[in-house]
Amino acid sequence: MQIGDLGSAVSEWSQMLSQAIVLPLRRGGGRRRAPLRTVARAGGAVRNFAVRMRGSLYLAAGGLADDLVVELIHSVGGRKARAAVLPSATYAFAAAGERYRRCLLRFGMEHVETVEVATRAQADDPAAAAALGAADLLVLGGGDPELLLCAIRDTAVEAALVAALVRGATLAAIGPSIEASGEWYLPAADAQADRVSAGPAGLHRGLGLLPRLMVAAGPYAGARVGAVFGAALTAGIQALVLDARSTLVVRSGWQAEVRAGTVLAIGGDAEAAGGGGRGPMGAAPLGGVYTRVAPAGWRLDLAAHVVLPPGAVVGAEHP
Repeated sequence: MQIGDLGSAVSEWSQMLSQAIVLPLRRGGGRRRAPLRTVARAGGAVRNFAVRMRGSLYLAAGGLADDLVVELIHSVGGRKARAAVLPSATYAFAAAGERYRRCLLRFGMEHVETVEVATRAQADDPAAAAALGAADLLVLGGGDPELLLCAIRDTAVEAALVAALVRGATLAAIGPSIEASGEWYLPAADAQADRVSAGPAGLHRGLGLLPRLMVAAGPYAGARVGAVFGAALTAGIQALVLDARSTLVVRSGWQAEVRAGTVLAIGGDAEAAGGGGRGPMGAAPLGGVYTRVAPAGWRLDLAAHVVLPPGAVVGAEHP
């Protein structure tokens, strides 16, 4: 990663934030209202999602590129491993599921099953949960996080996804469906209200695969960065914003590596950010909350919410 590239990434994210959120904050429009412990009790801590993950979670905002498919197959032991595709985050889920299935077959996987879940009744079907439970590789595809969450939240399929990471499987979330993986999810302004999943600052409960985090990803993540920043600030939680090119890999111990693109980390404090002011880690204070830009090759300690350059040691083991 060249210094000039890092500078461009920092400048790009900073410009988005300044246009969307800085002026309201200077007028006192955004304040941290809810401590982290309150948010944790309201979500994943109660639902026992803060688990020791043995598997790997791939967040691929840029889609299922060929090199990523090869890495996913290698991560689960090769072509004889079992794969399951869950394309529930799209209205045309049958077509999407077939597209992902053919992609895996093209690279040599011999056992690929599509689990089509469009309703909550289907998501509670023991056969659907069993198919996911038997898979070494799970692909979560589609483009509408709210559609996915409404279908599988608090069902056997959701529990199977969480259990898959605990037992050591690899889960790949593709495109905007990444946003469902966090403990909290910020729906679009025109999303249908869901009182059961409602949380602070207009947030909805996500799947909790990433405890105590909110994630924004996909082609419109940059446009939503102001809303994400405001929600994270108001709710007192931490957020990750992946640009349209990003691939973030989260492994056991809650250590994440940025494989492509850049990730904007929102939250934390001055000490975690490496001191005051903008430094070599791309940290900048903004309304009392620190933002950090992590480019390709850099890592994030998701437990402590610290961005580390290549070669740095990540010490935390769990959130």
